[in-house]
Amino acid sequence: MESSIVSWLLTTVESSIYRLPVELVRHIFDYLPVQDLKSLRLTCTKLACIGLEFLSLSEVHLIYTRDSFTRLRQISLHPFFSRLVKSVYYEGDRLCYLRSWDAWRSYITHVEDTLIASKPKDSVNHGSQSKNVFEWRADRKVSYTDQQLKDGWKIYQACYSEQKCIEDSQLDVRELACAIPRFPRLQKIRLSIDHKISGPSDYLKQSFAKTLIIPKEQFAIFRNEHPGVRQYISLMMGVIYSDEMATQQSDSSTTDLRAASRITERSANLRVLHLDAISWHILEATNPFVCSLYRAIYTLRDLKIVVKLEPETPYTEAEKCRSILEKGILYGLLTSATDLESLHIGFNTLYSDQQPAGLANIIGRHRWGFLREVTLVQIQTTEDELISFLKRHKTTLKVILIKNMRLQEKVSWTRVLRKIRRMARWDSALVCGKLYYGRQTMGGGAFQYDIGTEGSRDKNQCVVMRDYLTRKSSAYLPKLY
Repeated sequence: MESSIVSWLLTTVESSIYRLPVELVRHIFDYLPVQDLKSLRLTCTKLACIGLEFLSLSEVHLIYTRDSFTRLRQISLHPFFSRLVKSVYYEGDRLCYLRSWDAWRSYITHVEDTLIASKPKDSVNHGSQSKNVFEWRADRKVSYTDQQLKDGWKIYQACYSEQKCIEDSQLDVRELACAIPRFPRLQKIRLSIDHKISGPSDYLKQSFAKTLIIPKEQFAIFRNEHPGVRQYISLMMGVIYSDEMATQQSDSSTTDLRAASRITERSANLRVLHLDAISWHILEATNPFVCSLYRAIYTLRDLKIVVKLEPETPYTEAEKCRSILEKGILYGLLTSATDLESLHIGFNTLYSDQQPAGLANIIGRHRWGFLREVTLVQIQTTEDELISFLKRHKTTLKVILIKNMRLQEKVSWTRVLRKIRRMARWDSALVCGKLYYGRQTMGGGAFQYDIGTEGSRDKNQCVVMRDYLTRKSSAYLPKLY
């Protein structure tokens, strides 16, 4: 049916579609499938330009392969497609190093055993998304033939060598740093590592399916690099380069005006930055270019940072991370985004009783004038600091989520919850997970209350807690034990 419509449009007297106003042509394009859109775009320059607006190319999904980086470069260099990109999603997981057939085969068996294992009892570290994390896991082991295993081993070696070549040649850093400034309408950047937040994407799984392994960023994969740091630096170099190029272009009187306008538009458009499950060492990596980064992200409206600590030495890692945070690097990063509307700061550690960050070192006494949503995960604070933060934003704040928090004093969480409830009319408010009190020690310390999370077996307590904090009818303070 659609094809006949296209034929009629192109064969009527003097091709009447060419004489229609652009607004009517756009309205017609709304009803056409993708294949017919592509056909129409081949007829003339006018329809080619209009049809671009209806092709789904708003997000570039990037993984750690040469083909993916090549595609990124081609899109960024295209005069039309580059202007459609509004989001870059970098799923930067790399293959782990397995030096022999036996190591590779053993790793596959280990992964299969992990995938079919039952869900851990203590799942609060995964947060409200814990259910999604386990949805992609297999229900049973996969039986591979000898030929499949031989082919998988060869393909794995080829893919690993390709990723090693990308790293040695700095291809990933170069392509990202050059491509991001070429997207004048880019508004969102998301970096996902270790697929702990929502599981691996279909694109990632399909791209590496023949290796029989799903890439997962781990410590000591490539030259003892920390998970996500390399990918983070690559993205931030692109963001900073855009901002610095805009400054240079605007200061120069002999510049190309069209190039200057594109770069200036790009530098002022970044609205969303999500960094999921990346190593705390990004805070160290940020230090050399921190001032440039502060200037480049001041337009952010939505900022999410989930920091991961290495599981091998959790308490040592927590102390090192805390010492870095006390220098104010993360505080400066957050406060440079003056118009934030959504803030998510979380720490992902092996044990939920580890809170490597203090609220005072992350937020201090800063106030955002438009903050509507806030999520705080595994952070230690005092009662006064937490209540003061919420009071400063109670006129704009509508949604709050607090999870696995520690009060540094030995005070009752019941009292804190009552203060939060009386403070404002929240659209949504939830305090969940394991709530600790008292100062953190090397041994951790016993938790006071375990409310559970929305993805755990105790989710009913979360429903009661949300009803209580939002003052719903017949709501009561849930039993804390």
